[in-house]
Amino acid sequence: MAFRLSRYPIEKMGPVLGRMLMPAFALMQDNPEQIRTNVLRISAFVALITVPFLVFFIFYHRTFSGFSGGGKVVRGGSPD
Repeated sequence: MAFRLSRYPIEKMGPVLGRMLMPAFALMQDNPEQIRTNVLRISAFVALITVPFLVFFIFYHRTFSGFSGGGKVVRGGSPD
């Protein structure tokens, strides 16, 4: 569950960004410095979107675990 939640933003944004950025990077293929700069900008943008999303789920995971597991979520770890 946690792994799926952590991958969700990347799985949804990846194809869109790929289709959008491929032509742009094709135009820059002769300028490695420009590619490097833009990859860093895109990485910062993706982090700006995904980190708050993941922090939100860290604090509110119990609320959403009922929706996704149908109330049948099993806790891990040793029994208390």
